Amino acid sequence: MRIILVRHGETEYNVKGLAQGWCDSPLTKKGIKQAQNAANLLAYENIDLVLCSDTNRAITTTSIINQDIEIHTDPRIREMHYGECFEAKPNWHKNLFLIFHPFSQYHHVGGENTKDVIKRFSELIDELYLSYPRSTILIVSHGGLLSNFIIRKCILDLIYKQKFFIFTKNASINILNYDGKRYSVECLNRR
Repeated sequence: MRIILVRHGETEYNVKGLAQGWCDSPLTKKGIKQAQNAANLLAYENIDLVLCSDTNRAITTTSIINQDIEIHTDPRIREMHYGECFEAKPNWHKNLFLIFHPFSQYHHVGGENTKDVIKRFSELIDELYLSYPRSTILIVSHGGLLSNFIIRKCILDLIYKQKFFIFTKNASINILNYDGKRYSVECLNRR
């Protein structure tokens, strides 16, 4: 199964530096242009299924990228819920390592930790593989979820050896291949 993972376009909260896990804000003009650019890059892909987070920013990005195939939303594609301490708050970047580290067990008050997020998204991918093992699937989601998923499932050795961290850029394209057991990376952060 070929999985095309795209982060939503830039939002007003991104510009203001506010954390937006489950809270939402609209795409900026730049975010709309980023989504249009992703659409151009993906125009020749033979996509069989389109899914996205149920947030407005992900739905808007997906609608710009894909205008031919029915869009399915799924709450398991949502960003991490950052809880009371970080949702829609400034200065969350000061705790970036604590929030986004793929092995963090830190549980945000009223929110989730990275282990929870990766588990729910991995379960979705496994379900998709059972039904669509030879398909190309487009999934539009969020930076924290995608970054942590790619790190945990694809490039763990780099983390241990080089303390490597991937942060998916707005409207970037990340393509993985999955055989039901292992993931391989085709491209990261293409824009």
